[in-house]
Amino acid sequence: MIAGAVRRGPELSLPLGLSTLPLALIVALAGTGAVIAGGWADGTGVALVVVAAAVVEAALVARSSAGRLAAVLAAPVLGVLVIVPLTLRDIPVGRGAGWRALTDQYATALTQGLFANTDWPFVVGLCGLLWLAAFWLSWLAIRERHAVLALLPWISVLAVNDLNAPSTEHVAVPEVICLAAALMLLTRVQLSALARSWRRELVIAMPGTEGRYLRVGAGAVVVLVLLALVVPPASTRDVSSFLSRLGGSGHSGQASSPRGGGGRGGSVQFAPSTVPGLPLRSDPQPVLSFTTDGSASTYLAVVADTIFQDGNWYPDDSGVSRVDTKAGDLPRDPEGVGAPTRRVHVRLVLSNGATGAEPLGLFAGDPAASSSPGVAIGQPAAGTSMFTVDRFVLSHVQASLTTAGSNSIATPAQLRAAGRNYPSWTQADSALPGGGLATVELAQIRLIAQQWTAGIGDPYDQAVAIEQHLRDTDPGNFTYTLTPPATPPGEWPIVYFLTQSHRGYCQYFASAMGAMLRTLGIPTRLISGYGPGSTDQGGDSAASAASSTRHTVTTSDAHIWPEGYFPNYGWIPFEPTPDGVYTPFSRGTQAVAPAPASAQPSPSPQPAPTPAPTPPPASGAAGGAVPHQGVPAGLLGTVALLLVAAGAVAAAMRWLARPRRIADVWRRVDLLAAGLGVRRHPAETYGDYVGRLIAALPPDTTTLRHRDGSAPPGPRPVRARTAEALVQIASWAGKDAFSRRGLEGREAVQWRRAWDRVRRHAPLLMWRGLLQRSTR
Repeated sequence: MIAGAVRRGPELSLPLGLSTLPLALIVALAGTGAVIAGGWADGTGVALVVVAAAVVEAALVARSSAGRLAAVLAAPVLGVLVIVPLTLRDIPVGRGAGWRALTDQYATALTQGLFANTDWPFVVGLCGLLWLAAFWLSWLAIRERHAVLALLPWISVLAVNDLNAPSTEHVAVPEVICLAAALMLLTRVQLSALARSWRRELVIAMPGTEGRYLRVGAGAVVVLVLLALVVPPASTRDVSSFLSRLGGSGHSGQASSPRGGGGRGGSVQFAPSTVPGLPLRSDPQPVLSFTTDGSASTYLAVVADTIFQDGNWYPDDSGVSRVDTKAGDLPRDPEGVGAPTRRVHVRLVLSNGATGAEPLGLFAGDPAASSSPGVAIGQPAAGTSMFTVDRFVLSHVQASLTTAGSNSIATPAQLRAAGRNYPSWTQADSALPGGGLATVELAQIRLIAQQWTAGIGDPYDQAVAIEQHLRDTDPGNFTYTLTPPATPPGEWPIVYFLTQSHRGYCQYFASAMGAMLRTLGIPTRLISGYGPGSTDQGGDSAASAASSTRHTVTTSDAHIWPEGYFPNYGWIPFEPTPDGVYTPFSRGTQAVAPAPASAQPSPSPQPAPTPAPTPPPASGAAGGAVPHQGVPAGLLGTVALLLVAAGAVAAAMRWLARPRRIADVWRRVDLLAAGLGVRRHPAETYGDYVGRLIAALPPDTTTLRHRDGSAPPGPRPVRARTAEALVQIASWAGKDAFSRRGLEGREAVQWRRAWDRVRRHAPLLMWRGLLQRSTR
């Protein structure tokens, strides 16, 4: 009985490769959504389009006759064709740059962007990684039918995102969707692989096998999702230290984990974002040297962090303007610079990676001029002028550079009288995050700021009071250290620093002061750059001018300091870090007065960096990203249309591939017949109908160039194979309809295989029929 049931049972109506497309799309889009929700960088929403395109294109390649080598060669080309148009608009390079510069930018971003400190290369690198993961997923699931291998990259993406994302508050929902779809994909692909092996061995599945298999898979999804919601994590160990060994060393005040997160720390090095929290070590490596006509304590500003979120500071890439500039003065609005000021010039010799993955300008003060063209990024003013230049992206990598920065020479008395009449464009520089944990943490910061400034009315003296409190190193107060204690979970590092540990490095001190100034309503930003470094007297005599003093700067000189805005006087720097090297900024004319060369100590000189005009490697520093700003509505609409179209195609392919009974095949054959101009007559037999349809099949010699059928015969006898399959289907359909015993199990397998041949050849036959009719 059992043998008979097996022999006569219906064949398993399994989905073919393309029916996994919707699940593969859900896995890729939900996994990418989790990464976007992690707040790694601004602009990551384009990755949704990238992965959707990767899944669909890989599915098309998988369903073609292309081999594995062709797929390997096609994947990067298809990826570049998708990624470049989506990211070209935001590339940080001047419009005058040639194709070579653009190619270098993309090559660096695609290969090293995940370890970059700024958004554009990181977004490009992320798109490249997710493209490969999505293409791999779709190819292995559809062509190879290896679901476990197909899903491994996405499981890794989710794990790294969980442990390292700057914010995990909104990642749970997309991750659960991704995992649920992954389990369903695993079930479906595994079932499809089993069915293929059964067909090869002529094994007929018992009725209901498919339904039971899929129900078990769905049940497993429900159980695992419930367990994920109930069972606590087994480990919260960070993997960023492993990634740092791939990407490079750390940076100033931040360990060498890519773009934020926890970890075991790294070495001090430049990074544009301010994300305190990890222990560091000092491993000085020369990165640049410079001479200046300013004071011996000249700081070099590179990036202004204006976004304060979750206790960290990030550059703003969304609410800013990008202005292409030529060599010379930058288009600055006087209100943003203030007066009185004095320009300080620096002449720099740069080594690879001095400013991370992007070639950025370094300025002794507020950016004013550059010997290189580039793109000024900052707050726009009237026309092409700018209130601020938060960073200046050079048009290409420079081995040497001369820049000028504006330095305020306002006196303390003038700054005390500046008042609080802040211009409207500084509102973003006073913004504070709200809701949830931020409300609680900011309340503690505000309370401490009010206690330290009690009885002080003007903003300048309030800032000085906070600076002095942070620089107070008496026992029980604040201590500078590269190895601060770990911050308890659920607390901002700067709040724990202010209330409990009182131990940290420059990121802690600068970030804490910046946050306190903002809670007092003072526009504030953090500047990421370098301190003066060590000096080496040049020239032939001790009486040489100060401008001949060469400053050698290493990775350990990377530094961060806060600046407050004072009406009419511009941005004023403060130095809250009590490391024994940096002292509070001088005011008035002494702020930029050159010091005699003999007044400067000359420690053992560091080796000077060697100019190298090759593209800089990504620093591997943690940096951070602009907080997640949401996906643009247009992008959501595009993704929704892609999903609807993909779902419709997948549903149609599934319907075509899975007729339940041989009688259902004829509705599908009718579509082919309609495409060839043949209509079925109600009174004719299956054999007569198939005979007319075979007569209408276009010959194999019909091509685009030979629409009249005069081309030489090709290697594939498509017409003959289709005709043979149609005759077999008609024969078995008659037996199924009029025989008392119906079809045997082996015959059921054979008619399904015959229909598979017809289905695969149908698009080509309909195309040839269209070509044939176009000649009439």
